[in-house]
Amino acid sequence: MLLDQTSSDMDLMVLPIVGPGGMGKTTFVQLIYNDPAIRKHFELQRWCCVSDDFDVHTIASNICESSEKDREKTLRDLQDIISGKRYLIVLDDVWNRDADKWGKLKTCLRQGGKGSAVLTTTRDSKVAEIMVTGVDEAHSIEKLSEVHLREIVQSRAFSLQNPNSDELDCIFGRIVDRCAGSPLAAKAFGSMLSNKTSMNEWKYTLSKSSICNETSGILPILKLSFDDLPSHMKQCFAFCALFPKDYEINVDLLINLWMAHDFIPAQDGDQPETVGAQIFNELTWRSFFQDVKQTFSHGHPLSESLSLRKRTICKIHDLMHDIALSVMGKECATIVGKPTVNKLLQNPTTPRHVFMSVYGASVVFKKRLIISSLDHLLKKQTAMLQTLFFTDYYHRLDISQYTSLRALHLLGTAYTEQKHLTGQIQHLRYLNLSGHRFAQLPEDISIMYNLQTLDLSYCINLRQLPMDMKYMASLRHLYTHGCKSLTCMPPGIGQITSLQTLTYFVAGASSDCSTIGELGNLNLGGELELSGLENVTETFAKRVRIEQKEKITHLSLNWDFKGEEGSVQMDCHMKVLHALNPHDCLQTLRIVNYRGTTFPSWVTDIRKLQHLTELHLHGCMLCEEFPQFYHFKALEVLYLEKLDKLRSLCSDMVSAPFPALKQLRLKDLKSMERWVATEGKEDQLTFPVLVEINIENCPKLSSLPEAPKIKVIRLDEGKAMLSLGIFKSTRYMTSLSSLELSVHDNETPPQIDSSWDSSQKLRLEDSSQ
Repeated sequence: MLLDQTSSDMDLMVLPIVGPGGMGKTTFVQLIYNDPAIRKHFELQRWCCVSDDFDVHTIASNICESSEKDREKTLRDLQDIISGKRYLIVLDDVWNRDADKWGKLKTCLRQGGKGSAVLTTTRDSKVAEIMVTGVDEAHSIEKLSEVHLREIVQSRAFSLQNPNSDELDCIFGRIVDRCAGSPLAAKAFGSMLSNKTSMNEWKYTLSKSSICNETSGILPILKLSFDDLPSHMKQCFAFCALFPKDYEINVDLLINLWMAHDFIPAQDGDQPETVGAQIFNELTWRSFFQDVKQTFSHGHPLSESLSLRKRTICKIHDLMHDIALSVMGKECATIVGKPTVNKLLQNPTTPRHVFMSVYGASVVFKKRLIISSLDHLLKKQTAMLQTLFFTDYYHRLDISQYTSLRALHLLGTAYTEQKHLTGQIQHLRYLNLSGHRFAQLPEDISIMYNLQTLDLSYCINLRQLPMDMKYMASLRHLYTHGCKSLTCMPPGIGQITSLQTLTYFVAGASSDCSTIGELGNLNLGGELELSGLENVTETFAKRVRIEQKEKITHLSLNWDFKGEEGSVQMDCHMKVLHALNPHDCLQTLRIVNYRGTTFPSWVTDIRKLQHLTELHLHGCMLCEEFPQFYHFKALEVLYLEKLDKLRSLCSDMVSAPFPALKQLRLKDLKSMERWVATEGKEDQLTFPVLVEINIENCPKLSSLPEAPKIKVIRLDEGKAMLSLGIFKSTRYMTSLSSLELSVHDNETPPQIDSSWDSSQKLRLEDSSQ
């Protein structure tokens, strides 16, 4: 229906989706938004979460994906970005009935191309009436049928099999009545019943529930589901009231915060991180968390280019968030703009946990807002405050006065003087200073003996860590990825035996630095990047005992190449790499600037690394022998860059090559000329599930492989060789949705074939001038 209507001459269609909370409005719109046909049809797609505050400037900034502070310029930028483009914009969870605000935004949105559409979700029928245009009426989400509700409850309550009894059937009927057509209520109720072992427990749970109505909605069931949680899980979830509605929560960060507040109970034989993950999974199963996914782009704009490991993020359904708020009451203060500050000023509160984000506001406004709100909230209760969580930090804060502080999150990019980071905060367990621009940390951070988590990721100017960090006996997680100015690690880091996470380790040349061998004493897991390996000998590399660290899932081995190659240096590289043999269950491996002529057997042996899903080789310019890449049967991502002597991906054809490969990037491969080395076998090579290929500066490569499911092709080449091949064949056109071509020599520019579908994304760039 949406495609039919937006194919018309209508300049803008606005379609509100209206229905009670928990009825699946957002899920319904997500299915539309992510549909492949929709993605092909619209040139531009954006998803904006609105919630309580319908701020035109904020919505425009989200659509433009910018942080422009001038409100009027943001609106002009919005008109420029959508001008002439057929777009689909989703405004999720709209509450505001101000017709003037909607009119101002709609005036800008009319600058888009014909057939553009805005989908909105709202619980308020009056809001839908204000926004509706282009169609006769809003679309109402109907209640789920009893049959489907019963299926949801049964699938949650009985994960293995559904017992059959008349008494149970009767109870199911009463449960379905309680859910009032809501899939969220059915999931919550079914999950709640899954740990009940007798019919009496089911009856007792049912007796405590009440039928949902128009006034209460499904909140009684959700509150009952919360009340059914063990006490420690109640604490963990209620704490999430700190975050704004629709906030993307980093799960590792959340678990570290739970640990900082002692919400996670001690269990014999299990680390608190493991128990925290179990709590999160249980709460997700019970529908307290939703939209769980993995992504690079969370926390910092550089994360995708520098981080090895994706972060798991999640959201909380609005109604579940309401439950958390009702439990926490005034213990949480969430400041996300001027309206929330005004509300707090009108209703004085004494919070223990404070969240603040004023993204998009001017620097001056941020400082005034932070100062005024913090003075109001915290002046008389500094001894009570336990959490300060800033997502954009623009204020010099003397934290030494907050003597009960357990978690301090100062994510930001503004310069911060050292003296404003110090203080005798003996209870601090969690400290996040990521994204700041200081060159060094104050030495007395080392006396924070209770600190468990220290996040310094993407502090790009940070050159050294405190020299006495070895005394931080409680430290469990040290995040240093993205700190590319670090010259070494402080001495004695191997003495912090509680350390579970160390994302970036630099092997320095000075005697005042930790040697890489100290890592042998640590039980590290997750992501580990070892840099400065030109300063490492085989002896110290063996002491790492990296093959025994089975919790490490993502490994990067980096040499900082300087000067000319020599036989002694090459031999040292080969011995060090051989000594850094990881366990066979490694998921991601990156090797950078390795100067050996061959790879060790643990890289090339067909029996090794069979669980590897990502392989990155960068700057291995002297290497003459490479692994047979198709041997890695689980490989999904392959990045090859500056491998001067690589001539092909395969030495010969094998059955079912690259069965799992989805992304392939080839860059600066000056010798690569074929996909398969064996003559006459190249046409047989097929990438059965490849969806994205990126080839840049591979001058001898003249053809693309067979890839029946390819969706994205990006080519950057001197002469139009690969580009011409695309338009001479129609084999890529059936699945292709995005094509970007950059040709530096336009003697033979690619000609667009008439079979090309104009709805597909095409960008041609002439770089010859």
